[in-house]
Amino acid sequence: MPLPNGGFKALAHLVLGGLYAQKPNLQKISIPSKEERDRSSLVGHFNNLSSKDAKDSLLAALIKVGSVKRKRPTPEVVGKAQNPHDHSYKNHLKVMRDFISSVSVSNTVIVAAGEKEKKGRRKKKKKKKKKKKKKKKKKKKKKKKKEEEEGGEVEEEKKKKEEKREEEDGRKRR
Repeated sequence: MPLPNGGFKALAHLVLGGLYAQKPNLQKISIPSKEERDRSSLVGHFNNLSSKDAKDSLLAALIKVGSVKRKRPTPEVVGKAQNPHDHSYKNHLKVMRDFISSVSVSNTVIVAAGEKEKKGRRKKKKKKKKKKKKKKKKKKKKKKKKEEEEGGEVEEEKKKKEEKREEEDGRKRR
């Protein structure tokens, strides 16, 4: 059976219905498409694999494995290559193997990467950026006002000094 368009590295997220909520350490399976035929071909491809190692390697390519103790993995955990002997890694493979072999494809919910989740994150970042920009503008305005006030005082002091110098120069010339 052919792989879905874009291969398994063109990522989207398969969010598991009740199973995802029950297993906080279970992250997400990555698959490339929202289309039903691609989902069915993925599950079909998985079920057609004969050896457990082949199924595990497919799942390992699809699963983002995080620590069992943490609901949200730290960037260090996500960035590291996962150890196949690690308990959390084995647990993920077992859970996902059982899930894919037992679930019907129509029960899965797909959220494409770059759509809903990322848009939400971007909006938050934009709001934060806008707030930061407003704060910066306010700070700049305050600084300008202070500089103008101080600048006026400084200019007056400079004028006084210049007048004194001129007077001294005038006295010396006489």
